[in-house]
Amino acid sequence: MTLSGHKMEDRILLAKACNDGSVKSLDEIYAKYWRIVRSYLGTVDPNDCVDDICQEVFARICDRKCSYGGNSEVETFLLAVARNILHEALRAEKIKTCPQRQMKVLAHFLTRHTLPGSPIEALQTKELNHIVRTTICGLPPKSRQAVELVYIAGIPASKAARLIGCDFKVFRDRLNYGLRRLRQKLKDSV
Repeated sequence: MTLSGHKMEDRILLAKACNDGSVKSLDEIYAKYWRIVRSYLGTVDPNDCVDDICQEVFARICDRKCSYGGNSEVETFLLAVARNILHEALRAEKIKTCPQRQMKVLAHFLTRHTLPGSPIEALQTKELNHIVRTTICGLPPKSRQAVELVYIAGIPASKAARLIGCDFKVFRDRLNYGLRRLRQKLKDSV
């Protein structure tokens, strides 16, 4: 399987930036991929530090803290670095939940793939989004945290339990409780 010319060129540029510290190569990679990295971070964790984490991705490449062998796509590599930095940030703040952050995450998560075809569908989607948001906000903090980590941030349950310093079985119980409450509320609303 051959790669298209621009993809191979991007792989070479990233290898030069990561392994040789080429500032010119980093500038070209940054110009092509910063929007993709920022967009990814915005879908995973839309809060105030998205821009900081995005900059940190390219700063680590500049400081040669990442090595790239050319085996993966440039976008895949950059998004993996972004995901790792995000996980580090979550660990550093000990995964504190914030209602405003939660509302932003849920609003984005629930509406990003929804393109209603009619005004009625748009209204139904809006009502469903509101029900889900208010239900999750009404969960006990520890259940809300579990639901956010697993279903919104996309962190596997076992890893999320380790991140918050909780036994996996206890974390699973919190998650299941939150999902039962959410499921019941949605069932009652429909």
